[in-house]
Amino acid sequence: MKFIIFSAQYLPTVGGVERYTNSLAKKLIAKGHSVSVVTSALPGQPDTETDADGIKVFRLPCIMLMGGRFPIIRPSAQKASFEKHFAAEKYDFCVIQTRFYINSLFAAQLCRKHGVPSLVIDHSTSHLMGGGIVGRCGDIYEHFAADYIKKRTDKFFGVSGRCADWLYHFGIEDAGVMYNCPNLDAINTISPASKADYGCGEDEILVVFAARLIAEKGVLKLIEAFNRISTVNKAKLVIAGDGALYSDVKAMETENISVVGALKFNDVIALYKAADIFCLPTDYPEGFPTTVLEAAACSTMVIAADKGGTGEIISSDEYGILITDNTVENITEALEKAIDDKTYRETAIKNAHAKLLQSFTWEKTAEKLEAEAVKIINNRG
Repeated sequence: MKFIIFSAQYLPTVGGVERYTNSLAKKLIAKGHSVSVVTSALPGQPDTETDADGIKVFRLPCIMLMGGRFPIIRPSAQKASFEKHFAAEKYDFCVIQTRFYINSLFAAQLCRKHGVPSLVIDHSTSHLMGGGIVGRCGDIYEHFAADYIKKRTDKFFGVSGRCADWLYHFGIEDAGVMYNCPNLDAINTISPASKADYGCGEDEILVVFAARLIAEKGVLKLIEAFNRISTVNKAKLVIAGDGALYSDVKAMETENISVVGALKFNDVIALYKAADIFCLPTDYPEGFPTTVLEAAACSTMVIAADKGGTGEIISSDEYGILITDNTVENITEALEKAIDDKTYRETAIKNAHAKLLQSFTWEKTAEKLEAEAVKIINNRG
């Protein structure tokens, strides 16, 4: 089967949607399908290429709004050439990543025009903008975009059950789940870092935060909570990431808090494998945080806010600590419990890792996509 995936952003840009797209594409190719990805042009990247995994990538010139987080395909010779290619190639099935990008609307319009069956995979669990007039305008746009795509695609899925439930807000009543997963093939080949590399003694508890350094991801709450902890065991917090708050967070370094900036995938995984605890007290409208899944895959205990699909793997205290009321006080309490209770920590790690291998793998997600694509194609008959 010839699949085409539209993803507004893609590698080498690093993020949850980008990793999801790449991992899914690789699994589909391993199962004998061909896969193309359509995304935004980036400086220094070719307009088209076939990468080492056999994924053909089309990068179309875009207007980059919101600091590059909201690309809009602009009229260009490359766009016109791609539209001709899409019409001639006769793809069997299209996957559209997220419901709200202008680029997703473009994908849905192309699919309807050329009769290509398609589905949307959504990655959020609430409106994306803040309050006030800007937030209200963003909400109106999201409803418009969802309605536009709903009329031009066959089915919607979320990367977690909560994502699927959120789609009901837009009048989408039959959304399914196409789980986000960690890249186990890559993770299993990476050796752990040494705690000493991060200034942590082997007898100390290493706590890790890895995400964009923005307020919504909870980094400031975590620092305040970590500075409050009163534990028997000594602990060190390592913060990995970059973003708008980097300078502010860097200025908060102490003997026990280290800010290491953005790390490449292999280095992040090596850090998780060295760590005892991963903490993500996020207030962001997560779909299913890839970092939570990667930490569980690395046998690192998870403490995380109850956002997106996190509660679908940390479904009870047996699997980690899910913070339902994401306050500094509750983050502090969770850290103290995890740092001082080694038996509990090891049990939670074991249970979460086993649950992940049972339910959250790219093999299972690729198989579900195959089955849904066949079903949609057959229903079109």
